[in-house]
Amino acid sequence: MAFSDLRWGAAGLCAALAVGWLVWPGAILALWKVRTDPGDLWGSRRGGALFAGMAVILAGAPLSGSDTLAITNGFALACLLLGALGISAALRRQAGRLVWVAVIVELGLAGGMSYLARG
Repeated sequence: MAFSDLRWGAAGLCAALAVGWLVWPGAILALWKVRTDPGDLWGSRRGGALFAGMAVILAGAPLSGSDTLAITNGFALACLLLGALGISAALRRQAGRLVWVAVIVELGLAGGMSYLARG
C-alpha cells in the first residue's frame, strides 16, 4: 500500500472525527460511558480542531520526500498516543467498552503510517 492510498482514507476519517468531536462531543463521550462536564466538552472540541487540521495536512501532503516522512511519523505518533490514552482509560474504567473501537482504529492507523514511513 502506498502513502497516496492511505492518506485519503486517513484524511476522510480525520474529517469525520473532526465533525463528530466539534459538533457532538457529548454524544461520543456518552457512547464510551464517560461522565462529562463543560470543561470535558470544551477539551473534546479542541481535539476536533486538531483532527480537522490533520485531515487538511493529509489531504494536501506531498507524495514523496522528507515532508511525507515527517507527516507519516507525526501522524503515527499522534495515533499511538491516542491509542495509549484510550487503553489507559479503559483499564482504569474511566471509559466503557466502546472506547476499544477507537483504540483499534488509532493503533491501526499508527501501524499503517509507520509501515509507510519505512518504505
